[in-house]
Amino acid sequence: MRRNKRFRVGDIMMILEVREGTIRPLMWALQSAKYIRIENEAKEYKDRIYTFIKDTGIKSPSIVNGDVYDHNTKEEFKLQKQPTAYRMRLKLLKAMSCPTMTKDEIAKGAEVSIKGGWAKQEFLYLNLKGAIVRTNPVQRRDKEILFTVNKEVRDELIRDIEASMHPVRSA
Repeated sequence: MRRNKRFRVGDIMMILEVREGTIRPLMWALQSAKYIRIENEAKEYKDRIYTFIKDTGIKSPSIVNGDVYDHNTKEEFKLQKQPTAYRMRLKLLKAMSCPTMTKDEIAKGAEVSIKGGWAKQEFLYLNLKGAIVRTNPVQRRDKEILFTVNKEVRDELIRDIEASMHPVRSA
């Protein structure tokens, strides 16, 4: 990006050997922190063209949990989380309505596709947070692994997401 100020997303994907699901949140974070500016809204994401507009030095910024840290200026940019990601996570959490469920049942209840990197990331996140835990001993329903839904953790995550999407304004 520093060498070619104007670039195509597909070129970055090819050079870094990453897929769209990996590069999209990175581009969103860099655009939100005003390091890059979109030049066109191409139908295919890989065909979008951006311009690099904020060159702060040789070290590239880090993106951690959607926030951007500039190693050159030592600045941190707290970004609003992507609302679409929150809405999708909220749909999964609200679909977790039974004490035990398979990932497929949760996805169907949320009306989302279980295929692809996004779903894997979300289920990993829900597992790490303790919202779903593999049954012990492992149980299956229709050849799919069953997970126990931790209602308290699930409800807390729902409250956190809803609060972040609709922050309370002080008078």
